[in-house]
Amino acid sequence: MLESFAAQTDKRFRRYVADDGSPESLEPIVAPFKSRLDLVYRRFPENLGQSSLIKHWHRAIALTHEPWIWLFSDDDLASPDCIEAFWNDPDRHSHPLHLLRLNAQFIDNEGERVPYSIRSSYPRAQSWHEHIFALTRLTTNSW
Repeated sequence: MLESFAAQTDKRFRRYVADDGSPESLEPIVAPFKSRLDLVYRRFPENLGQSSLIKHWHRAIALTHEPWIWLFSDDDLASPDCIEAFWNDPDRHSHPLHLLRLNAQFIDNEGERVPYSIRSSYPRAQSWHEHIFALTRLTTNSW
C-alpha cells in the first residue's frame, strides 16, 4: 500500500498511518517511506479495530487536518494516477460532496488483476445520508 502511494504521479497529499495496536511493529515497514512520502505515523496502544473498526477510524481521522480524507487499508493498492485523477475530477468542485467513490478492482495473491472484478454499480458521488440510507436498505454492496 505504501509503495503504491510512493509511486503517485501527483504528490499533493499527506499519508497518515494509524497503527491499530498491531502485535508486530509497523515502524520498520513505515520508516523507509518517510523520506519518500509526506507521512505521519502513529501507533495506538489499544487495538480498537477488533471490537469497533469505526472507533479506530474516528481516532485515525482525528489525526488529520485535511479538507479531504481517503480511507485505505493495509491491503489496498492505489493506481499511480489516482491522486491526480482526484484533483482533476470535476465532480469534486461541482457541488459539496460528502462521499466520492472510485472503482475498485480485486487483485490476486500474485498482484494480478482479477478479470471482471471491477466494482462500479454504485453512484459515483453521493452524500453520506444517501450512503447510509442505501446501506440500511441493503440496496448497495459497498462497505
